Amino acid sequence: MTEIDVDTARTVAEANSKPGKFSFLDRLQDREYPTEDVEVYLDEAAGLRIHKLTQELIASNDAEQSEVLQKQIAYHSEKARKSRYTIHMQGISTESYDAVVDAAREEFPVEYRESRHPLTMALERTEIENEPREVYFRTHLWSKFIKSVEDPDGNIDDNITPEWVAVLLGHAPIIAQARIQVTLEQLRMTTAWMDEIQGEDFLAKS
Repeated sequence: MTEIDVDTARTVAEANSKPGKFSFLDRLQDREYPTEDVEVYLDEAAGLRIHKLTQELIASNDAEQSEVLQKQIAYHSEKARKSRYTIHMQGISTESYDAVVDAAREEFPVEYRESRHPLTMALERTEIENEPREVYFRTHLWSKFIKSVEDPDGNIDDNITPEWVAVLLGHAPIIAQARIQVTLEQLRMTTAWMDEIQGEDFLAKS
């Protein structure tokens, strides 16, 4: 190998050993937020029937009757399964959450009710509840957390908008709405917790 080849090889090796460059802002766009799925059953009649049949089965001492009840439970369980929809949810950034709060307050400004404390006579201000603002906030927030819905056949509905959520809130079973809200709060708490520990030694030591 000639001296020129050696110098070239050394230059290439030194270049390869140097740290490369990247855009941290681009990496932030790919931040992985926690995900969770919520199963929703639309055939509530089947669910109620399963519950009643199960109670009858528990109380039954007749083998023949128990066999009939088990078959009926299996039949209605299959009906319920065919009405199962999976809601795929994902956490959002603190900034996105705050943006929804600000948008709701901008659309429906906060108003206060003033009164005097009965003992100290100090002036007190109480925020007046505003149902339209709460609906606006909830529909826009849910549309951020809900990424898609999967039907029993695996088809996907990912056209999630505040208007879509409004229809969901008006027609979905109450228990389904409660599960979605609980999951949303869990995802939000997880993201907030991860944000809090960024300045600690937890990630460096884990």
